[in-house]
Amino acid sequence: MSKSEIEYEEKVRIVRSYLSGEVGYNASVKAANNNAKSFREWHTLYKAGGAAALKPKEKKKIYSPELKLQAVKIYRRKQLGENMSSIRNQEYQYPKRMDKGISCSWGF
Repeated sequence: MSKSEIEYEEKVRIVRSYLSGEVGYNASVKAANNNAKSFREWHTLYKAGGAAALKPKEKKKIYSPELKLQAVKIYRRKQLGENMSSIRNQEYQYPKRMDKGISCSWGF
């Protein structure tokens, strides 16, 4: 059984029974399908954020078309800025390199 097959309510019940002293660590691990790592994770999450911390997370986020378009525009602007600064740098260095007799990446 994978950890996602244990329901939220069951996880809360297992951790609460352990914290209240009703059952020991080994019994709690056994209730968690013999997965000590999962039980320790549930215990830590529960102590930090209560039962709400054990709720399943959303699997897939849905973004609006407007937000996607905005992200693409920002990405393109960033790429253009990096490319332009690279070109400007080469244009600035080109005369200096020619004075020293060094060729540049343009193949001149």
